[in-house]
Amino acid sequence: MWGVVPVPSKHSPSSTQDRIECPDIAEEIGHDPARFLDHDLMTSEYQRLEIERDSSGSVVEARTVPDRYCSTGAAFVKSIISGIDRLEVIDAWLEVETQRLDRGPRKTVVAELNQRRAELEEIGERPDRLPEGPRRPPKWYHQDDDGDSDDEQLTAMEQLEKRAATDGGESP
Repeated sequence: MWGVVPVPSKHSPSSTQDRIECPDIAEEIGHDPARFLDHDLMTSEYQRLEIERDSSGSVVEARTVPDRYCSTGAAFVKSIISGIDRLEVIDAWLEVETQRLDRGPRKTVVAELNQRRAELEEIGERPDRLPEGPRRPPKWYHQDDDGDSDDEQLTAMEQLEKRAATDGGESP
């Protein structure tokens, strides 16, 4: 009698690759950048079934092929880097990429991190605590205004209601 033999998937613990771990950095910033950086970023691990059929619709050949419609690890890492909002996290990622991994640093990853650093230095880091309650528009939003300073104290919804009422429209 044939039994089912479990085959480890790429997501099961027995199939995971050995990777560098940086628990000290994870403790400092809340996550381990090596989890994302210690991979080949240019290949996609996703496969799809490709079926070739003849004119009658019968299967001639079935094979698995790389799925070119799924993103690579590079796109994933780039999106994570673009969401980093603190300079200390950029520093930690740079340390992992340039000093902690067994291979040399990748120029594209370092360039993305340096570009994000420049953006953060220009726009500022995210505050650790955002004020509670409805968000207020930034101060620069009112620079070209007609001088109606009461709007600065209103939430965005209150401003819409006020504009609708003064335009003769109904409140939303």
